[in-house]
Amino acid sequence: MNQILQQPVIQVALPIVMTLVVASAINNKRLDDICRRLDRVEDRLDLLIGKVAELDNRVTRIEDKLGIAPR
Repeated sequence: MNQILQQPVIQVALPIVMTLVVASAINNKRLDDICRRLDRVEDRLDLLIGKVAELDNRVTRIEDKLGIAPR
């Protein structure tokens, strides 16, 4: 067992692999946070698009009532 731990592959590669695993886990949490923020932005954009569509419909109705041709 002691000889296995003395192998250069174990002494060098194992700490590097463990560091990569920990860094990956930390970055994965950050990516989840970014995804949640992007979801909020997407929801707000959907709301704004709905409001613009509603305003467009209102302007079209006003133009129709006034007999104004759209440009």
